[in-house]
Amino acid sequence: MTDPLTTLETDLNTLATVSGGTASATGDLQAAQAILALLVTATGSPIGPAVAGFYSAIATALNDVVEALQAISQKLSSLTADGNPVSGSDAASALSALQNALQTAASLVPGASSATASALSATTQFTTLFTNLLTTAGGDLTQAATTLNDIALQLGAIATAFTNAAAGTA
Repeated sequence: MTDPLTTLETDLNTLATVSGGTASATGDLQAAQAILALLVTATGSPIGPAVAGFYSAIATALNDVVEALQAISQKLSSLTADGNPVSGSDAASALSALQNALQTAASLVPGASSATASALSATTQFTTLFTNLLTTAGGDLTQAATTLNDIALQLGAIATAFTNAAAGTA
């Protein structure tokens, strides 16, 4: 089974490429933006403005994710615990143990749709993705930080496409 990080990287590379610390939209993302812009420009009122608002909300959410990922990326390569540097293998082991504990806790929470169950599930997914990130980087926190920053830049390019589509720009 392909890990979610590999799938994410493959999908993002289809939409945006990173070079020299900046992301550029691919032809696929540009085509998607043009199609999305059609819903804003060709449908008229009240649908066009509603769709534009929806696209703006998506762009805002993506930009929030970009900020969070970049903040994590900046701290990741110099990660410390109790003043001591943390190795990638130590971080992966800790995340794996945390993942197991969260899965156990989630199985004990009554009501699969409760806020607690949802929070545990989301945190488990995050630790899984982060463990995959560290594994893919061979335990190298600097490489993991670079990969995470590249993902953030690509998501930023997608956010820009939604912002442009909201403005009706093809």
